[in-house]
Amino acid sequence: DFKDPLRKIQSVIRFSGQDAHIEDVHGFGPDGQNVVLTGDVTKMGPTAGVNLTVTAESLPIDPTLFRSFPKQEGELLASLFWTEGFESLQAAGALFDQAQVTDAAAELIVIENRLAVLTTANDQGTSLEISQLAIRAGQLRRIIDHGSFTPGGRLALTLKITRQENSTVDAAVTGSIRILNANILTSIFPYPVRAKSGEIVLHEDRIDFGDGIPFETFDSAKGMLKGRVEIDNSKGLRTLNPKLEFVLKDDALSQLFF
Repeated sequence: DFKDPLRKIQSVIRFSGQDAHIEDVHGFGPDGQNVVLTGDVTKMGPTAGVNLTVTAESLPIDPTLFRSFPKQEGELLASLFWTEGFESLQAAGALFDQAQVTDAAAELIVIENRLAVLTTANDQGTSLEISQLAIRAGQLRRIIDHGSFTPGGRLALTLKITRQENSTVDAAVTGSIRILNANILTSIFPYPVRAKSGEIVLHEDRIDFGDGIPFETFDSAKGMLKGRVEIDNSKGLRTLNPKLEFVLKDDALSQLFF
């Protein structure tokens, strides 16, 4: 099922015997964006039939969203926005979050002001301090020029949640996820890229990346994340078999690449 937490819910639901017709249920997601639910639930109970549609025009890409999906689909989405990989690159000084960039800008102002004072003092004893401050200023400018990168972003979605009556299996979740803007860092190839479009389509037997998710690197090289993930239910255990391609051309060799 799709389990996205909502607040300030308003609804119009019509009941007829054991059936419920949901004309409109809308509420606000974790950061205040509207989420709408419509559809039908028949023969309400543990084995109810379900035919629901969930739509959202803009949701944050975060752990709350990943936990909303069935386990395997949620883990697949999380692997495109790999937090552990980001933390490793951040610790190595290769990536920076917004707080680090903001702090660097503030520290750089202090250092530049100090350098202005020292360089006009014409004091030989200050040369070592000037050298040290100049090195630090260069490090801070690198952080600022690099900019912030944290895996995540925003997406829109339209999902169908379906299950036949008298069934004890979990409801199937199918539909489309549209990238609006995203910082992507995959676990299969942890290279940070930015995307502003692309679609992921959920089927019962596979997850398609459609025409691919186009992206750009920090050096403005263009690439594509494409392919599919096959869902195998043949042995009674639901497993995912990724067949994805990470295509990149004419990118600069850098610390991040290696």
